[in-house]
Amino acid sequence: MKRVRYLAGAVGLAPLAFAAAAAPTAPTAPRVPSAPVAENGNAKTVSLHHVARRADCVGHIKVVSPSSNAPSFERLFYTREPNRKWCIGTVFFFESGIASAGHDMRTRIYAPPGHRVYQHYNGGTISTLHDGISFTNKVRKSFGPAAHVQVCVAMVEAAHKSHVSKGPICITVPR
Repeated sequence: MKRVRYLAGAVGLAPLAFAAAAAPTAPTAPRVPSAPVAENGNAKTVSLHHVARRADCVGHIKVVSPSSNAPSFERLFYTREPNRKWCIGTVFFFESGIASAGHDMRTRIYAPPGHRVYQHYNGGTISTLHDGISFTNKVRKSFGPAAHVQVCVAMVEAAHKSHVSKGPICITVPR
């Protein structure tokens, strides 16, 4: 009895297999040549402006900034380097009264004349002991040379980064 069912199924599918095999196929797209190669044999490269993370950039001066809507606060560590750049080490943000998932910290750093030179999003840790959520971003990068830099943090919705829940809180370095 099983053989009869298998045979009937195979016979029923046969017209579909023939139709699929006989259907015309779309023409293939023409091959696009790869990036041009320079005369010396090296391929062209594109470099986006970025700043590499440095293990030695930890910051030695601690700054804490309460916000106008306390009990939120930002804390960061920075150092002025001999080359007139600012080493921003770790940036910390705490928001009290929110102990639920679905939030990220947005860290932005601005250098004169108000250009954003850094942006990063990262998740946080819910603290039932302190009834809040804390975020830590190990920036460990140098910015400048400039007279100062501004470090701003805000809590945003994880699913919609453009929706700011709390903040921003900004610290201008040096203080």
